Amino acid sequence: MSDPEFPPLLTPHMVEPPATPFKTACESAQKRKLGAGDILWSRDSTNVSLALILEPEIALQKAVQMIPLAVVASGDAIAALAPPQVAITYDWPAGILVNAGRVGEIRAASGGAATSNDIPDWLAIGVDLRLRNDPDAPEPGYNADVTTLDEEGCGAISQAQLISSFSRQFLTWLNKWQNDGFEAIRNAWTFRAHHRELGDRLKYDHAGGAYEGSFEGLDKNGNLLLKTA
Repeated sequence: MSDPEFPPLLTPHMVEPPATPFKTACESAQKRKLGAGDILWSRDSTNVSLALILEPEIALQKAVQMIPLAVVASGDAIAALAPPQVAITYDWPAGILVNAGRVGEIRAASGGAATSNDIPDWLAIGVDLRLRNDPDAPEPGYNADVTTLDEEGCGAISQAQLISSFSRQFLTWLNKWQNDGFEAIRNAWTFRAHHRELGDRLKYDHAGGAYEGSFEGLDKNGNLLLKTA
């Protein structure tokens, strides 16, 4: 198995299973063993699992724009490698779907910010994408909402290719965000929104609350906008 290729601005660290890149990134950032630009990845043969550490110089409420940015980077990374007929969409807050089945999600954690108005000491972005089923997993189709890239006609994509592609796409979008702000990311996310049509009725259970309304896109920080009664 070949290793991923990373852009010069990122410093890679391979994490041996059963340790996970996201947990290791959070622990290492908290202890200041790793910092901005460090990217951790795993050789887990059935998944793409990686985590990127950032050190924002902005308040947490704006730094969380890195979540939809990572979603868009993941979608573009898959699109660059997948057959053209594959449909890639996003489900708020951080889901990535292929042919309407969930193949992965983005996670985030931060340290040093007591409120959303504080600047965090670090921000870890975790990426988890399912390449193929584990031999011990249920048969394909057991969970209709969850799929793998292999099941959706993307079996030729290797782990190294997808990690390399994501790394490049993330830095490309980060550069756009630094130069032009969040608007381009918001437009790219909305273009591939799973419920793209404005006015689609959605139901969400989020942060202990139940919400229902018509889809209105994302706000300036990446929060979901629902028009309610």
